Amino acid sequence: MHVRARNTWIAVVAVVLLAIVIVVGLQSRPGDVAVASPSPTTSARASASASATPSATATASGTPAAPAAGIYNDAFGFVVNDVGSAPSVQPSANAHIRSESSNASIAMFVHEGFWVSPDGTQIAYWSARTPGDLASQLRIVRASDPQSLIASSGLSANENGGRIIWANNSSAVAYVVNNGTSTSTIRTFSTQAGSSGSGQVVFQFTEAGKFITPIAWDRSTNMLAVAVTGGGVITDYIVADSATPGANARRTPVSGQFTSMEGSSDAKYILAIGGSAGPSYWPLASIGSKASPATAKAPAMWRPGTHEFGWIDGDKFVLYNADQAAAAGGFSGVPAGAGIRTFRADGSAVVLAVKGGAQTSYTLVLLGKPDPTPSDRVTFQDSDGLRASIRLR
Repeated sequence: MHVRARNTWIAVVAVVLLAIVIVVGLQSRPGDVAVASPSPTTSARASASASATPSATATASGTPAAPAAGIYNDAFGFVVNDVGSAPSVQPSANAHIRSESSNASIAMFVHEGFWVSPDGTQIAYWSARTPGDLASQLRIVRASDPQSLIASSGLSANENGGRIIWANNSSAVAYVVNNGTSTSTIRTFSTQAGSSGSGQVVFQFTEAGKFITPIAWDRSTNMLAVAVTGGGVITDYIVADSATPGANARRTPVSGQFTSMEGSSDAKYILAIGGSAGPSYWPLASIGSKASPATAKAPAMWRPGTHEFGWIDGDKFVLYNADQAAAAGGFSGVPAGAGIRTFRADGSAVVLAVKGGAQTSYTLVLLGKPDPTPSDRVTFQDSDGLRASIRLR
């Protein structure tokens, strides 16, 4: 009897130990740990879990919510300026490329201002020939690999490059060039592989105390929108003919104290912000048709691939359709203090940002539902330098 009882006790202990091992094993399998965001460091080191799977958000009680499966799409990524990387002797900045799900650096480039093509596949940026020099070298590169040069164009020694805009079909760029005098020019340059040499001057402007900048370029109609600035605001709006330099330009005075203008991705509409009446929009060719949604808030931003622009109103993100002159959806639950940082390059998601210390908290929200649920959004952290969405493949 004593031996039988002892054997029975040993068997019970073995079963209990086996159960404990099974439970612990189930709780610690690789990949099951919910990671709320990619690595929060600014060293571009990413969490292994974040790289493998989209992260999960946590509820107020600390219990992980349903994994944010399908939110991250690593066919897309971001361009992130390294905050604080600019040398004191020049305005150059380091930028790195990352995927949506991981802040590990895929590639990097040094620039003095960059602009992503409407299709998200190319980046146009200025670089200096030598440290401390003017922005004098235009480079067109693949967004997924900025070391892969597609085309380039240089400026003269006394010239300085300014804002770049892309043609609506991503086949060329237009940019402003200043030469230290009151004369500025807008030039165009093809992004066809191997293109080089000087760009073509399509518009020239000379007016003391005022400057020009390109806004949008519809290459299918050869209409180029140009803003004239003076005293810190936009004073005039010009529609020029990019196919016939110096001819057919129409100039219209602008009221409303606007400070910036942006073209839709297909260059069919212009959005102006900073005005006393709030954001306004109009067809590229007709500023006389300007409209200002009564509820619109600044800042506002075009959604790629659409004629919709969005803004934040309290805890709501609002989309407005310029074709229909009506609201086009949105969602609630915007984090306090958030602003629109960018849209995914294809317009399928929006990135909201809340600044905070060394890190900025970003919320990626899928669009298309009347009111996305928590499973349609995910939060991650990176430096405040995240600026634009690109296509990686």
